Amino acid sequence: MIEHIILIIRQGKTVHEVIDGAGMSRLRTAAVLAGLINYGVVGEKDNVGPQLESGKATQQPILVKGSLVNRLKSMEGTPFTGMVDIQGRSRPAAIYIEQGRVINAEHGETAGKKALFRIFSERGGKCNIREHSVDVGRVINAPLEELMVEASREIAWRRRLKYDFSNIRVFISTNDSEELAAMEYDSAKIQLLEVVRKHPVMRDIVEVSPFTDLETCRLLEDLRASGILVFRRTT
Repeated sequence: MIEHIILIIRQGKTVHEVIDGAGMSRLRTAAVLAGLINYGVVGEKDNVGPQLESGKATQQPILVKGSLVNRLKSMEGTPFTGMVDIQGRSRPAAIYIEQGRVINAEHGETAGKKALFRIFSERGGKCNIREHSVDVGRVINAPLEELMVEASREIAWRRRLKYDFSNIRVFISTNDSEELAAMEYDSAKIQLLEVVRKHPVMRDIVEVSPFTDLETCRLLEDLRASGILVFRRTT
């Protein structure tokens, strides 16, 4: 549903054209569109992501910069295996490298892409490079350039956020077995619903979710648009 609306937006349609051409009720489409705008996924002048123009993807502005990224770039294509220990950040942080490629990251108790993107979003600190065997799971498997583009998208989204997640509670609004059964093969949404059941405050959901912060909010918005979740402000 969200992907279809984003596709229409990428075609340069106006708000009215999006609402009329989404193939669902105007009210439901408007709710999804409002959520995408409120959470900074789309905006008046923002691209949703890489767009196809004449067969080429538009360039995503790279917001991931600094000495840390330069060090990671210098390791690509080398046999280096070890870790980059980052001190002086908001939480203990480390990036694990195997044969010159990022394979995992830790930021506090968060791991994987989610941790890596949080590390990229912060500045400062001191990096200590340690070359040694790495005994962590390979959960990141993408070139650094691709990770930088994805992280830049998340950083830009975070800068546009208009809400305080600590003031939003999330409720599961349906026990309709047919509606929930329709998600049987969508493991991401099923996992996120389990998180919502245990952590009803959006700030906690984003923190505990196994997905990146942006992906978590996109999944939450999709579930809300489907009528499965309800968001309520506490203040």
